[in-house]
Amino acid sequence: MKADSIPFAGKKREEKKRLSMFAIFTCTSIGVALSILTTYENTKHILRLGERSLAVRIPSRQAFLGGGLRFQGISNEEKKTFPSPLEKVFNGKVILKPAFGTHRPQADAIFSFAQGYPLQDFIKFIRTLEQTGYSGDVVFSVQQYDKLNQDIIEFLSQKFERLNVIVYSISWQCFQRNGDPLEMPDDYALCKIQSDFYADKTNQTILQDPRIPRPLATARFDLYWAWVLQYNPLSMLMLIDFRDVIFQLHPFINITRSLPGSNEGVLYFYEEHFSTLIGQSAFNYGWLQGAYGRDEAEKMKEKRIICSGSTIGEQVAVESYLRAMILQFDQTNCIMKGCDQGMHNFLYHNGTLNNSTGIRDVFSVEHGKGNVLNLSVLRKKPLREWGLFTGELPVVNWDQTVAPVVHQYDRDTELNQKVHQLRNTLVEEWEKKKASSSRPISQ
Repeated sequence: MKADSIPFAGKKREEKKRLSMFAIFTCTSIGVALSILTTYENTKHILRLGERSLAVRIPSRQAFLGGGLRFQGISNEEKKTFPSPLEKVFNGKVILKPAFGTHRPQADAIFSFAQGYPLQDFIKFIRTLEQTGYSGDVVFSVQQYDKLNQDIIEFLSQKFERLNVIVYSISWQCFQRNGDPLEMPDDYALCKIQSDFYADKTNQTILQDPRIPRPLATARFDLYWAWVLQYNPLSMLMLIDFRDVIFQLHPFINITRSLPGSNEGVLYFYEEHFSTLIGQSAFNYGWLQGAYGRDEAEKMKEKRIICSGSTIGEQVAVESYLRAMILQFDQTNCIMKGCDQGMHNFLYHNGTLNNSTGIRDVFSVEHGKGNVLNLSVLRKKPLREWGLFTGELPVVNWDQTVAPVVHQYDRDTELNQKVHQLRNTLVEEWEKKKASSSRPISQ
């Protein structure tokens, strides 16, 4: 549905609805127009991919706002506030500290759960992001520090030209599905946070993780919530998967920002391709059924799949969303691997996020029409046949403009090979830089 035809909820007359929508989009756009022109000028014509530089078409602001947005609206109902995750921690406070790096509260930030991955993936993530001109914070969760590869520590602790990297080293207490202890967590492990996360506000005693063991993909939202507290209300944030992501343009290009002083923000969710709906995916239907039961899954079987691994929004809205996600686990105790995606889809399709404190609008962006291009569903045939990939980077959206963030690239064999070539080039550049350095890279 096009942004200029999106309906509002509530009892106001239709004319008031249209005027209100015009005000939201027009006023906010005016407030950020100059900063957007300045921030993204360097990505207007040239895309740098390793050693190659290409002239490319980038999406216009009008293209992103002109269509592809499904809107959940504003209501006159009283706002609801999701409980803080701290409510399960008696007299508790968050004390989680990074292993290295310092948050900049006024900055934008990208959060990613990066535990257990090799150096090559960190180089790919950081270097493709850095080449877009992004200059905000990047926050990673990695494994226990004494088990972290020294090359990863060296790479992440260097002084980057633009980026500010913050790294949390998290230790976990994990179990197999049969309850046996597990030294190294895997995708199917059930885990509790073992790092110093909570403490008693009065006597500073370290408190245990109050939640039952859950998959790491679910527990990462607890970490994201602790990190989000470090930023100002209107900082723009991205929650993104780590392993299967590359950046091609500034991740927040054309994202509308709220006016200064606003106490509410916008959330953007990103859909999978509409050729597969929830009811046609055994995984997505199963995650909803596992968390909420068959009746709720049936209600949503005709809905589009929304990816839980790619979300953008302002801090005040993302904080409220993360409260809601953690609450979903507290209410369902769903420990299926992938249940976080069921919860994510439930929050949107069930309207749970409507009229929530801190959230002004929630948009679900149609596949291939926004900042994140999810590719999982398109594995039915080669990406070339969909017209989104020519055999050479960049990958494009449906209107043939460059997709700023490509997620799940490894679902296509040819694209996966091309990204691996790019990754190898970036790794070689890093190794040459290390070899040519006359002294250790400073922190």
